[in-house]
Order: sequence, then structure tokens, then C-alpha cells
Amino acid sequence: MSETCQTNGYDTVHAVDFYHSMTQIPGFLQDAAVYLDGYRKTLQLQTTKKRPFVVLDVCTGTGRVIRDLVAHLSEHDADLHATKFIGLDISRPMLDQAAKLPLASPTADVTWIEGSALNLHEVPAFRDGVLKADLLIVAFSSISHFIEPGQVAQFLREVARVLQPGTGRAYISLRDIPATFQSDMAPAEGDTNSTDLPSLVLPGITYRQIGNDVQVKDGVVYVVSNVQVMSGKGDTLSTESATTAFRILGDDELRTLASSVGLDVMETVKAGEETYYVFQSP
Repeated sequence: MSETCQTNGYDTVHAVDFYHSMTQIPGFLQDAAVYLDGYRKTLQLQTTKKRPFVVLDVCTGTGRVIRDLVAHLSEHDADLHATKFIGLDISRPMLDQAAKLPLASPTADVTWIEGSALNLHEVPAFRDGVLKADLLIVAFSSISHFIEPGQVAQFLREVARVLQPGTGRAYISLRDIPATFQSDMAPAEGDTNSTDLPSLVLPGITYRQIGNDVQVKDGVVYVVSNVQVMSGKGDTLSTESATTAFRILGDDELRTLASSVGLDVMETVKAGEETYYVFQSP
């Protein structure tokens, strides 16, 4: 009989690997073009070439956004060598996976840092206040993970603190969280038509999502997701039971909180299931 492992979705080898494999499904996420366009637009605003152009990917996970940018820039742009990439995440297992995955350019300046998005100014690169982020990215509605009172405002305050004044841009993604999980690809419990997801990193491992339990309370969506870890022979090795929580954050609230900490909305971009808010710190 296989065991059940309780996880927060980001703290075990298989939970991290499932997350990574899921984000690589073609069409699952459609943000690569948005961030590449944001990179090019923000780079044009840079007033001096005497310092590196800094890209800070907050809640980087396994580094998908940075790898996508490096891949595109290594093929089409001459500015890769002048760009410093920083991937920040609070999960050490996520960062360990990110560090192991190959980059399209081995000479790209990429650093993976463990730290809290609620204390960006304490990240070593920004601690002395000299270095600022030219392009700050918060992908896949990761801002929704800040469920405690005051956390979204605290995070936005940190964004304003580390963002390059005037020319810096912060791209923050927002999804309709309830709709996302109502249309989740996971089948109902007992459904035999489950979709198996092969691991892209661990040989012979396949994942099967067997059901989600979704509850909404006080503006927070709580999701319990059960994923079977299967061997190449089809045997169930274990079940990962992940509990995650997402704050329901609307357009008006995000704009109001951002304004309260001095961030201006420059534009919004709609692509796929996400809206991208582009902020400036005057």
C-alpha cells in the first residue's frame, strides 16, 4: 500500500517536479511573449549602459520565466550579456530544481536566491540600495499567495522599494482564482479517465491528478489537490496531498493598494486567462 505525503505543493521532490512538469505543458501558460515584450520595452527606457539591466523574478518557482527569457534573448538579442537575472523564491526545493535545469546560454548571469517576497529589500543584491530592479516579474498570479491581512500591501511596498524609479517596470499577473479552479483539469474523485503527466526530470515517474477539493472562506480559496506518483510500470509509489491557499484579489483592490504605496499603473495587458498589471515607481 502506498503512503500519502502531506505537502504545501512546493516542499517535496515530487511536489516540485509535478509543478515543474505541469508548467511545461504546451499552452498551459501563455506569458512568455508578455514578459519578453516587457523586457524589450523596459530596456529601451534605461538611461545608462554603465550598469547591468536587472531582472528580478519574484516567486520564481523552478525558474520557468527566467529560462524562457534567456532562451529568447540568446537567439535574438545582443543584450543578454548586459542583463543580470535574479530568481527569488521562499522554497529551497524549488530553487534547487531551478539550479539543476539547463539554460539556453551557459554564460547568462543568473542567480537563484532563497528569500521572502515580503522582504525584497533584504535580498543581498538590493540590501545596500545601490542596485535596483529594472524589470520585476510576479508571474502566474503568485501575488494571490499572500493571504494574510496586510501582506499584499506589504509586498507592493517592497516592490516600490526595490524598483528602479522612473524607468523600472513591475509586471504583476492576476488570474480569476475561483474560475481557475472551477475549470481545473483535475478529474473528479473516482474518474478513471485521468490524464497522466510524465515527469520531465525524474526518469520513469508519472503523475496522475486524482481530484481537487476547493473551498472558499473569507475571500480565500483553499485547494486540497491529490496527485499519485506512479512508476514506469504503473504502480502507485505514493500520493502527494497538497494544501494551497489563494487570496481572491480584484482589480480595484490591487489598484488601490498599489496607489497607496506609490506605484502607478502604466498599462494592463490581457493574455489568456491572466491580466498583467504594469507598475512604475515615480
